[in-house]
Amino acid sequence: MNLKYQSLGLTFYGMDSGDPFEVSDSDWVIPLDFGILWEVHPRVTIGILFQNFNEPTFSLFGGQLQATEIFNLRPGIAVKNK
Repeated sequence: MNLKYQSLGLTFYGMDSGDPFEVSDSDWVIPLDFGILWEVHPRVTIGILFQNFNEPTFSLFGGQLQATEIFNLRPGIAVKNK
């Protein structure tokens, strides 16, 4: 099991009727990962990683901009040489 802390901050600069402006916002999320390893043979191990299984979402500027850490599944296999 893995617990991460991620933050995202955005700043926009521009001009409005000749006047410069700056707008900033930030948010943080805690994505969760879960992995399993299984030794199917003394020389062969298989595993699977469930990454971002809670699919946390950054919400910026009052919810007008959202970014989701999408769930993904990562399988793997390892073979040992003797």
